[in-house]
Amino acid sequence: MADFVTGFSRSPFLVQRPAGSRNSAFSAYAVNGVAPRLVSDFAAGLYLDQGGVSDVATLFGGCDRSGPATQYDSDGRLVWAPHNLAVNSGSPAAQDIAVEPGARYTVGCSGNGTVTLSGAGTGSAIAGAPVSIVAASATLSLAVTGAVAQMWCHRSDLGGMAPVPKGVRPAAGLESCLPTGGAPRYMMRSAAYLPAPGIFWIGDSFLNGDLLPIETMALVEPNGLIPHETDGVGGSNLQQQATRFAGADPAMYERTLVIMDGGLTDSAAQAMAAIDDMVGRLGHDRWIYVQPAPFSAPDAGMLQTWADIRDHVGEAHYVPTWEGALALSDGSPEDEARVADGLWPLSLTESETDFHANAAGRSYLAAQIHAKLLARGDIGNPAARVRAGLQVEPATSNLLEQTAFASATPPGWTVFVGSGTRSLTELYGAPAIRFTCAGQRDALYQPFTLAPNTTYTASARVSVLADTLGPVMGIYNLSDATAAGGSLSATLADRDAQGYVTITFTTGTDIYGDLRFGVGLDAGRTGDVVISEVQLEPGSRRTSHVPSLAGPAVRAADPVPTIPAARLPSAGGMPDAICFAIRGRMSYRDTGNALEVRPLTWQGNSDNFIHYYLRTDGASTGQPQMRHKGQGVTQDVTGPTGAYAPGEEVAFSLGSRLSAEGINAAIDGVALGGAASVAMPDLAASNLQLGQTFTGYISCFAMWDTDIGDAGLEEATG
Repeated sequence: MADFVTGFSRSPFLVQRPAGSRNSAFSAYAVNGVAPRLVSDFAAGLYLDQGGVSDVATLFGGCDRSGPATQYDSDGRLVWAPHNLAVNSGSPAAQDIAVEPGARYTVGCSGNGTVTLSGAGTGSAIAGAPVSIVAASATLSLAVTGAVAQMWCHRSDLGGMAPVPKGVRPAAGLESCLPTGGAPRYMMRSAAYLPAPGIFWIGDSFLNGDLLPIETMALVEPNGLIPHETDGVGGSNLQQQATRFAGADPAMYERTLVIMDGGLTDSAAQAMAAIDDMVGRLGHDRWIYVQPAPFSAPDAGMLQTWADIRDHVGEAHYVPTWEGALALSDGSPEDEARVADGLWPLSLTESETDFHANAAGRSYLAAQIHAKLLARGDIGNPAARVRAGLQVEPATSNLLEQTAFASATPPGWTVFVGSGTRSLTELYGAPAIRFTCAGQRDALYQPFTLAPNTTYTASARVSVLADTLGPVMGIYNLSDATAAGGSLSATLADRDAQGYVTITFTTGTDIYGDLRFGVGLDAGRTGDVVISEVQLEPGSRRTSHVPSLAGPAVRAADPVPTIPAARLPSAGGMPDAICFAIRGRMSYRDTGNALEVRPLTWQGNSDNFIHYYLRTDGASTGQPQMRHKGQGVTQDVTGPTGAYAPGEEVAFSLGSRLSAEGINAAIDGVALGGAASVAMPDLAASNLQLGQTFTGYISCFAMWDTDIGDAGLEEATG
């Protein structure tokens, strides 16, 4: 799916129109000429109901969480979702707050008074000057003097806290203050971003294995912390690279693409067709083409081929390297002779006969590639992040302790034959450990306990800083009676588009008592890796990170987003037609369940409802179904089996229409075969729920009380 910002179709809703009035705000979401009557666009932060422009807390009647959770922000950092541990934020008074020793907290206020901290930490907060402390005990006491207007206290380890959405803040500028009453408040994750996508490199032997990508990544952000992947194939031309890219993991199409064909042998026409084929598979515009390095004196034909390719891809995507390399001659006769022939200086290549870049040449190339990515905004640019919308997940627990690493050898972890070095660093806001080895093993492990006949998922986010292979995460000493076998491991090659490695396994009836979870580098490996967000949790999928300190940590389930009946277009009685469109990203497994995913539920009773399902029962895996039941009569509109393959963050877009003339549904812009309609379900007094059984992100939902027709369905879901 493209990196959509708002609305339902690539045109005209990729650019949000100003919501200067109720009518203009709704008309921005019109399909087939019909504007919706309710919009919840989590991806754009725009909420509209019958009263006009609303906010997420009002439209959903609160829908607060019961505890803390993490999410990603617009800078790609792991942060805490909005919350406030200080009660009665608008009427500040002295209070004691329960905190977790070892965690960082920030206390702030507005107005003309002072909030004084004692107990777990000390300091004095005034307007514009909050205080951060690392809790030394379990109780933080706050005393208030003067005219404090608003007060807040939140976790501020990781990358801090996500801003409180506009419309929910008590006043402009108070993005850290979530209004509270008589209890702490944890807000739904309505503005979550996807983890920052990495970079996928495709090319020939001029990539030098992983060396050039690694050197470029080291320039991208401090510590080189951007996941990257190559397909590891050299000695190929652009046409062959296009064929390989066509068969790549679709997750790679989400990444920024670097095309690096150093030894160009294709004609201009062949090269341009191959580039077009690769770029056409992307759902975004984050890609560059790197100018090749000649391995023979470039003649007029070669120069023309380069020029044709440059014109075709455009300056915004083209990375020139040839003339810059010639200018780097060290002045030696060998370098000058090469430059005179139009070849890279010998000092930048491996040898007189090997024209591949050496260490100096790779540093030059890395700098050019990095500069282009940075100038384009493909890296280090919040606008390039994908705001996925409302994040919804079930409850889980991280069975490991001390994953919010406070040191390079945290309590609860044991060094396993550590002969390398470890240092504490950060990976996108999350505390991380950097492992450095030179042919030895360096790893940390932690014992844990599992239940028999139970499925678990282990995961970690990994970034590579130097050439390395081999396991970086493992589950060890599993009983031979487990379904998984004795040991399991994940390597860098197992990373997904955001750099996560994942192991899912099911235990058997016998569990040994010395199970170990290990991270680091295995024996005989050379290089550096950075590992963060280490997690072991029940279930068959990786969920958002639950940082732990003194012991395992839990995350409560996200609330089911519920729109009260009074805010729906049907509040005054059921209209003659009801149409919906909903899109987002879901994570699911094939469990044989007929109701595996339920992104939309609107139910009055067992005889009157509208449900959206994704099935995995029998041969129906990945089959969407929209079920309408009115006055006891059921009608289904069912999509094709396999419409959505099991996986993580699978993009979906669904819609349906129901009127006296008939019913139909659409999937990803394609209307299905409809049917004659029956009685409209009576749902006027019923709340509507999104994501009742759901893991993933809901990006945008809209509701019409006028029939938009099949053309409207296709536009709304396309």
